[in-house]
Amino acid sequence: MKKHNDAFLRYLERIPRFGFSYDAYLDRWSNDRYPLFCDYFTRFVVLAKERKQNMGGYLDRCDFRLFSKRIILTLDDLMRPLSDIERAYCLELHKYAVSKGMKIDMKDPCFFRYIYKKLYSVEIQNNPLNVRVIYRLNNGKHIPDQFERYLAVVDNQTDKNELYNYIQGGICVCNACNGIKKANARCGRWVDIKGARRLSSMCHPAISKYRRGTNNTAYTDKDIKMLKRMIDVRVEQIDQFI
Repeated sequence: MKKHNDAFLRYLERIPRFGFSYDAYLDRWSNDRYPLFCDYFTRFVVLAKERKQNMGGYLDRCDFRLFSKRIILTLDDLMRPLSDIERAYCLELHKYAVSKGMKIDMKDPCFFRYIYKKLYSVEIQNNPLNVRVIYRLNNGKHIPDQFERYLAVVDNQTDKNELYNYIQGGICVCNACNGIKKANARCGRWVDIKGARRLSSMCHPAISKYRRGTNNTAYTDKDIKMLKRMIDVRVEQIDQFI
């Protein structure tokens, strides 16, 4: 219950960003940015369920484009909830991924994917900011040695020691789907990263500072530099092994 209570408190802290305020005397919510939102909220929820595409993100953002027949996403949708520094980081990684020949998959305002040669290679989420560089070599199934192939590319880099150090701390590890299980009962796979053993996640085969699901992870200039290098390795991994 503590986990859910903490999540609820975080949502309460963020509500003012979207124009909401609460009048304790009247026991009523209002929204300065979207004055009609509270009146239309019931219809909003119905539309979010009726639409074929998952529109939960639009509901979260008080985005009245949900009433439109067609919604075309842009990069602004991804960056809107982010802080100024996070937007700068997001834009830098976006431009870098595109410069490497990646195409953008924009189906959800909370979650953009970048595809290289038909393989998901980078994921950026915005609630909170979460960047993942994927090492999976098949979108539909796991290749047994896909991570080892990623490391094989790292081993040929001039800055391999720095890359290995970042991967040791950044590989997504299995957390038993937020449950409580011993390591031998989890679905993760043990891997060796230059002497460091990690129970790599099978659900999220990626390198990410958000690796353990911790909240409010602050990205730094160094993270962006290293994530760009992870993207370099990802591109070379696909070029070499696919």
